[in-house]
Amino acid sequence: MKFYNQNSNFDQNAAIILDNGSKFSYRQLFSLVNKLSSNFSNQKKSLFFICCGNNLETVIAYLAVMQTKNTAFLLSQDIADEELNTLVK
Repeated sequence: MKFYNQNSNFDQNAAIILDNGSKFSYRQLFSLVNKLSSNFSNQKKSLFFICCGNNLETVIAYLAVMQTKNTAFLLSQDIADEELNTLVK
């Protein structure tokens, strides 16, 4: 599944703007997504727990999971270790 058409007219447009003003184009964003998703795209379908913050890494992780047709379970980055361990078991 591809979210991004490599021949897109929008590849240079800003997809993400960080608090510090840094900008990531759609091309840059999906390059990072493709790099991450390549690590688990050949595995069987899985549930991925993503400890979320308001940051670029969360967006990349979520899109990578979606690109590989896996399932993302979004969790607060502040989740207690005991709660996370209960979910993993």
